[in-house]
Amino acid sequence: MSGSPTSVDKLKVLSSIHKDWCRFRTSYSGLSLTKEEDILVALNGIAKAVAEVTNDTLVAGLWRGRLIEELCWKRHTNERVHSIDEPPKPSKWRAPTWSWASINRVIGGRTMWWEYDSWLDFIHEMAAIEDLTVDQKPSGQLVNASLTLTCRLIPTSPPDSGIWAWTPYKVTVTLDDCTITNAKDLGNEISLVVLRHFAYGKEGSLQGILVLPSRVKTGSYERLGYFEFFSYVEPLEEEKRIVQSVLDGYNIAQETTIELI
Repeated sequence: MSGSPTSVDKLKVLSSIHKDWCRFRTSYSGLSLTKEEDILVALNGIAKAVAEVTNDTLVAGLWRGRLIEELCWKRHTNERVHSIDEPPKPSKWRAPTWSWASINRVIGGRTMWWEYDSWLDFIHEMAAIEDLTVDQKPSGQLVNASLTLTCRLIPTSPPDSGIWAWTPYKVTVTLDDCTITNAKDLGNEISLVVLRHFAYGKEGSLQGILVLPSRVKTGSYERLGYFEFFSYVEPLEEEKRIVQSVLDGYNIAQETTIELI
């Protein structure tokens, strides 16, 4: 940037860089690496270059300065790149469940990069990062990683069949493991965690994740999937009802602090 850029100018540039990163991540996550454990190692050089420009740090594949937003990644539902026979997860641990690097699938996600627009009515982060613990090698390979999140756990139930119509909220759900065909197999301790509430109109849109008590570490949680609901400037009554039902669930739930591994 030349001259004396304003804060809005800077935000536009950073948002543009992040948009390009997200596109890169989608392409990169569709590649077949010779060594699956090198997924974070192979992009370490590019990550350092981006970090130098943005003054940010990549942790477990996510940008620390945008961590709540970055947690809103989702598995791309178009599986043309990956063989259906390819395991959905690596054979050995390489990233925590809250990182896109924990699965062997193309990563999409509706990340907002227009937050500098004056016609965005509001944007609220509905959860907060309390602590982040990352142990990684100089190569970028992770040894261990976890984060502590202050949030509200909203109980939800899988549908009787399929994976879409979760009750009582009609948000769009994308499970991280694409091999799961019956969500009932996951049990009844699943919760929604609303991460972001934003809008171009009064009603707003929502992004968040699904979590489940960990089966490997008592007292901790693992990410199970992603959910979203997008309404527009003049949402329909049904859209208003869905957004409000999730927000009502959020307001009823007690604030708690959980460890995500």
